[in-house]
Amino acid sequence: MKPTDCDPITGKILNTFGIWFGTKFRTRLVQPSRGMAVTPNLPFWHCLTGLCCLLAGGLVMAAEAKPALIIEEEWRNIFGGEKLVLHVRAETGQPSDGHLTYAVSVAAGVIVRGERVMRYGPAGNATFITVDVPDIKDGIRMPLRVDLVLRATRPGRPLVEKTLEFTVFPRDPFHLKQKELEKLHLGLYDPDGATAHVFQKADVPFTRLPTLDACLKHDGLVVIREGFGGRDQKNFCHALRQAAASGKNVLVLMPEEASIPLEFEPETVPVSLSLETSRVIHRLDKKLDATTWGGGRKSVGAACQLVAVRNQTLAEFAKGGSGPSGLKIPGQNSKKQNQNGDANRMELGSGHRPEGAEPKRSEWQRSGQGSGQGLSQERGWSWLEMDFPGNGRLLVVGFPVIEAWEESPTPRFLLSRLLEYVAGNVK
Repeated sequence: MKPTDCDPITGKILNTFGIWFGTKFRTRLVQPSRGMAVTPNLPFWHCLTGLCCLLAGGLVMAAEAKPALIIEEEWRNIFGGEKLVLHVRAETGQPSDGHLTYAVSVAAGVIVRGERVMRYGPAGNATFITVDVPDIKDGIRMPLRVDLVLRATRPGRPLVEKTLEFTVFPRDPFHLKQKELEKLHLGLYDPDGATAHVFQKADVPFTRLPTLDACLKHDGLVVIREGFGGRDQKNFCHALRQAAASGKNVLVLMPEEASIPLEFEPETVPVSLSLETSRVIHRLDKKLDATTWGGGRKSVGAACQLVAVRNQTLAEFAKGGSGPSGLKIPGQNSKKQNQNGDANRMELGSGHRPEGAEPKRSEWQRSGQGSGQGLSQERGWSWLEMDFPGNGRLLVVGFPVIEAWEESPTPRFLLSRLLEYVAGNVK
């Protein structure tokens, strides 16, 4: 049983026992019974037991006085000029009434204060706070802080305090980036037009690539639409991998399904190959939400796992899939190591071929200490990256940046960072 599950009466009972033992101890010392010697060990045990009861009672009562504030909204990226609604609950062992005060501030100071009557207990009812978020100009990000204090109705002392840090974003993630976008010579393969529609709304310059052959011949960054998949996707993925090996930069947005072979001819072996969870978003931009986006949408829409099919190893993406896979693929020892033991990253290495040895088909194996265990809440690997000699790069991501475009600023600014990263403008 946790301290917060205890009834306050329990604490009072323990305190009463402590006082009783203490009184008994004092009586035995000051007025021992006539004709009887005081037992040397008895007062000591009275004292020790009383002290323990007093401490236990105090801890129970103190724990009961510290409810936990729970915020239902897990995301911290918000649009400027919109309303922010926060649902707040306070959970504790016994039902009680209190007052929740809040203050919303930006760099210039507090912009709004307020107070709510709150009923809290084992299953406290949620109260909500509504904040009009200030609008901001394009190209600017603004920190916004919400300070919450829950007070007991009587005597009004603070029970718990909590601070929430938000980042306010504008709606245009490509402000003043048109020249950089034009230099990418972006080509988009998008037969159904959904991704192209978003690119047009965001003023992203691109060329339509109607076929696989057009993708392979395009001189610039190749982007494959979100929702890619279908009967011919295996041949398509193999061709895209070969294109990256020849020096092209290829970005595959969240696929419906994709199977990428992890066996290479000697001339197409990548310099590095890595799988990562959604925590990689923080590597691209520390201010972006990595696990949950606005509206409660999970950041991972398609997951990757390693599978062995007919003596061939594949990295398979599936929308809503589970993983990550801890499959170990037979091969030579890798020289690449994950020194930090990061469970959110798995690096694969092709091994070291001694000088003068004959080249062979390269099989890949897992290296490093990243186990990927305990990641079921993120539903697996959401990032597969292959870097090739000659600056070629293939990146497949499982983030629904097009599907969630209107719901949160996170997918918009994540897409901007992905385009820069694949093109080699971001490390």
